[in-house]
Amino acid sequence: MNERVLAVPRDAIKGFLKQGFFGGGQADLLGLMGESLVFLDRPAAEQDPSHKQIIPYIVVSHNERFLVYQRTAKQGEKRLHNKYSLGFGGHINDLDQTGSRPTNLILSGMVRELNEEIFLPSLSSLKVAGFINDDANPVGQVHLGVVFLVHVANEKFAVNEPEMIEAKWYDTEEIVKVFPLLESWSQILWTEHLSRPVASRPV
Repeated sequence: MNERVLAVPRDAIKGFLKQGFFGGGQADLLGLMGESLVFLDRPAAEQDPSHKQIIPYIVVSHNERFLVYQRTAKQGEKRLHNKYSLGFGGHINDLDQTGSRPTNLILSGMVRELNEEIFLPSLSSLKVAGFINDDANPVGQVHLGVVFLVHVANEKFAVNEPEMIEAKWYDTEEIVKVFPLLESWSQILWTEHLSRPVASRPV
């Protein structure tokens, strides 16, 4: 049985889509997405730029340090092996469809993805920071990232799947050093949003 993933027709949200990271119109865009969400067979969705697969992209921070992880060779997506990432997350499946409100699918999928990958005992706040869209390559053309910022009260964490990922806290200087090894979404998010002072970040 094929994996089924959550997606939204490109035409339904094309008025909001911009290249790179964008933070404006969050409520309106999430509302449009909620009205148009569908589940597609993943193999077909990966070849169908008429739809955007929705990916929760979860950034964890504490005192301007960020939790950065590296995927091992045992992780399923070969294109991302040994890449560094600022965002935890993945596809939302029809197994996440537990409630009647469509927009809750994105939130429930985000919670499941985060809990699968990492344990955070001191989560203090959570918000949607914006979206990542990268139509410059075939993979980006069929995905849309919903960026969640999670702030924690201390730096305690545990990786739930240590055979799949390795994680540690990075400050700005350390992220700059590994920037060439970051996956493309993390490069976009760092350059266009996270590397800026908090007061000047787009909202």
